This record gives sequence, C-alpha cells and structure tokens, in this order.
Amino acid sequence: MGVLQTSTIHEKRTSMDTEQLFAEAEQQWEARNARAAFALYLQAARLGDVEAAMHIGYMYELGEGVGRDLRQAVRWYRRGWRRKDAAVASNIAVLYAELGQPRRAVRKAIAHGDYDAAVALAKFLLKTHSLKTRRLTTRRRSARKQIVELLQKAAGGRPMIDITPAGQEEAQNLLSDLGGEN
Repeated sequence: MGVLQTSTIHEKRTSMDTEQLFAEAEQQWEARNARAAFALYLQAARLGDVEAAMHIGYMYELGEGVGRDLRQAVRWYRRGWRRKDAAVASNIAVLYAELGQPRRAVRKAIAHGDYDAAVALAKFLLKTHSLKTRRLTTRRRSARKQIVELLQKAAGGRPMIDITPAGQEEAQNLLSDLGGEN
C-alpha cells in the first residue's frame, strides 16, 4: 500500500512540475525568448508532457530557440503521434515530405483522420507522376487511381473535423481537374 501511495504522490508531483514548466515555457515564448522557452519545454517533455514534446518538435522544425533540425523535429513530434494526435501526424507528414519520404507518415496522418494530409499526398503524387500525357502507362494509371481515391476521401470528409474547408475545396477542384482527363 505504501508503494502505491508513494507512486501516486510522485505522479502528482511530476504532473504539477510539468504543468508549471509548461506554463513558464509559454510565458517565455510569449515574451519572444525562444531559447528559454525551448529549455523549459524540453524539461517538461522529458518528464512526459506530450504537448511540450510537440512544441519542441515545432521549434526544431522552424529553428526557433534551437538550430533547425528536421530529424529532431520528427523525433519529438512522434511522441504526440503515438497518442494518435492527427495534427502532429500531419506535421510529421510535412517533414517527411521535406526529407523526401512523404508517403511514410502521410498514410498515418490519413489513418488518424487528417484528410488535409490526403490532399497533400495527392498533390505530391500529381507532381511526381506526369498525368497530363495522352498515353497513360500502367504505373500512371495506378497513380491516377490512388490520387482519385485520396481526393475523394478528402472531398467527402467532414469540414472542420476531418479536413479544413480550404483543403476540401482544393480536393474538389483537383478531382474536377482530373475528371476532365481521359
């Protein structure tokens, strides 16, 4: 019984510590002191605060308060991703695209209900597969089918829940453009 109580006290203390660290980090961020904010977010993240880990990922992604490092950004974003956070999955997808590996993370983002990621992957596929030629190879037909499926999913998503209104409109426009092709 004493072990359980000690564990509970430790968990409450850690929770209070992370909340306080996070609040201090937010104050430093608002004061435009990115380095101090980074240090505080990092402490909170190391104590298990997922939101702080997401802030660390964001800061690494932009190079705010720390040198820009996309691989570190992905590492810290993954902590939120494991908790099935769609926004973080989308951030990871964008970073993987910058690192030349977009499909890997985008599929996870889509699985978590982020249909803006479906639009991003469809646009990437459109860019990498020339679908404007008259003769579509088997590979291009397959890519076109995949693009259409992604865009249909995005166009049919629930606005403000699965997809932003702008993302949904873009999916509908891209689908319309593809519908004109033979």
